[in-house]
Amino acid sequence: MKKLILAFLTVLVCLPCAAQLLYKVSGNGLKKPSFVFGTHHLAPFRVADSVGAVKALHDVEAVVGEIDMANLDMMQMALKMQPMMMAPKDSTLQAVLGDSLFNVANEKFTAITGTPLSLFNTMKPIVAMTMLEIKPAMERFADFDQSQQMDARLQQMGDSLGKVIVGLETVEDQAQVLYNSMSIRQQADKLMETLDDPDKAVDDVMKLMDAYMKGDLPAISACVAEQSEGADGEFMEALATRRNEKWMQRLPELMKEHPSLIVVGAGHLCGPTGLLEMLRRQGYSVKPVAPVR
Repeated sequence: MKKLILAFLTVLVCLPCAAQLLYKVSGNGLKKPSFVFGTHHLAPFRVADSVGAVKALHDVEAVVGEIDMANLDMMQMALKMQPMMMAPKDSTLQAVLGDSLFNVANEKFTAITGTPLSLFNTMKPIVAMTMLEIKPAMERFADFDQSQQMDARLQQMGDSLGKVIVGLETVEDQAQVLYNSMSIRQQADKLMETLDDPDKAVDDVMKLMDAYMKGDLPAISACVAEQSEGADGEFMEALATRRNEKWMQRLPELMKEHPSLIVVGAGHLCGPTGLLEMLRRQGYSVKPVAPVR
């Protein structure tokens, strides 16, 4: 069965519908072009430089991200997200799973992560899921530096250059999608599925991570199609499609007012409901930018 956190990472990892990460948007009344850059939130910053996103930053007036990270540090973000991360008092993980199953889960989780699952008991299960499957992803990118996280760093660089910084949604908006798009029962079931076959879950995540670095479009596209089916379809709809639709209500005016570098998780660029196709349907020319050599 498909994993909840794999669906989340798919949106972070998935490449656009060509082996490119940076796109130039022009036409449809724009006086100057804008750019769309697909990121991976755990990839090293050198990727942004190699594909030309840093160069594009100097050619625009604004940096547009999922949220405004230039004026918000990690502690502030965590404090804003924390209320939605917490489970209701009657829906702790132990209460949802029952004592016997929780003890089994705790033993497995501790063996894999070195951290007791009991520390996450009062949080929604997706929080534990994130730790369980992002850990190997961070190990994959040995040169990942949190202080150089792509989305935040590009906004910080833009801010230092006097660019306008725009968030397409608030931290609370994003937390609502991540933590409340599936019931606690569904999240707990997904956690147990992953604990029952952790090697498979890690393998799936690693394939996505490697695909981002290599530009393996067929593997990525297949994963996106799979994640759009079955029980995880509703989560993917909330995580990607509906957010894209909301963002597209703002992007045309933003690009018209300020030539922009739009920096979002690369999965938001994919497929017929991705930003690239939405922009094309509105009459914009969307062309891949050749990587920096």
